[in-house]
Amino acid sequence: MSAVFKLPKEGIFPGISNADYHNSPGISKSGLDMIRKSPASYIWQSTAPADNEKTKALDFGTAFHCLLLEPDEFTKRYIIEPVINKRTNTGKEEAAAFAESVKESGQTIISDDDLKKLKLMRGSVFSHPTARGLMDLSGVAEHSVFWTDEETGASCRCRPDFLCQKEKIIIDIKTAADFSRIQRSFEDYRYFVQDPFYRAGLKAVTGDDYDFLFIFVSTSINCGRYPVDVIRLNDAARFDGENHMKADLKKYMDCQKNDDW
Repeated sequence: MSAVFKLPKEGIFPGISNADYHNSPGISKSGLDMIRKSPASYIWQSTAPADNEKTKALDFGTAFHCLLLEPDEFTKRYIIEPVINKRTNTGKEEAAAFAESVKESGQTIISDDDLKKLKLMRGSVFSHPTARGLMDLSGVAEHSVFWTDEETGASCRCRPDFLCQKEKIIIDIKTAADFSRIQRSFEDYRYFVQDPFYRAGLKAVTGDDYDFLFIFVSTSINCGRYPVDVIRLNDAARFDGENHMKADLKKYMDCQKNDDW
């Protein structure tokens, strides 16, 4: 955690880095996923040392989020790799030298082909009438939300991709390699829990009821294009997600109280 970072109280906060957010106390939706799996897994995830060199590799979903939601930040965080023939010894040396040259900047290296794909995916979002309408709303990207769950007393946090406070809408961007498995992904990644968890957070700090919408963008080409879909959970799925959320928060607080994970 950076020396200048101060733990915020409850509310919506801009300007908190992704690293500081993830190092903040409080349970996040991904933390709830680990609690559901096993409390021991949550502790492991929180304390196990990370290989920072490996995590610097390109995360395509993260890069797309940045280009779509924070285009001005994209060139600060990513740098295009020169065209190099890496099959030759000379090319391998050039690639290694380039990677070494950008270490100090902390930028992630991205190929020209990946940049082209990212731009086409972004264009696909703005070609979809519903998705474009949402992205054209007056909103803020990557703000951090901190609150206390009233029922359990748990300190909670979330980081909406795009928050439209005037329209009371939370927008989450998802990339998917196989659009035919989107329905399955709601179960696999518990997106049905993310919806009520984020809405509960915004309700706690603003007093307002927010809607939650997913924008899915394919990373695989279909007929030369990258498909886009906008999904809103039905009431039954939200009810199920809220029950899961409450059970996970209770288990989390029980583990804290008893110091038994």
